[in-house]
Amino acid sequence: MGYVVGFSLFFLAMILLVAYLLINAHLRWRAHPTMDQYLSEHPACKTPNGVKCAKCGAGSIRNWGVRNASDPRRLFICNHCGEHLYRSA
Repeated sequence: MGYVVGFSLFFLAMILLVAYLLINAHLRWRAHPTMDQYLSEHPACKTPNGVKCAKCGAGSIRNWGVRNASDPRRLFICNHCGEHLYRSA
């Protein structure tokens, strides 16, 4: 009987940990501005070729999924300095 209770508590702890990690990743993603918000904050970063980094001025931007490559929640990160610029809407 003690094993059943111990396993149940372990299983519950794992579920809570996974839920915490998923919620935390989502909240960190939501903390970034959208592209419209980013460009309204940094209007000089809009170029004829797209968007550039406000920190270093580089135009090479990486499109990164929050959890994996197919995650629809995207972060756009400067390839030059690593600055997190904006998120998908």
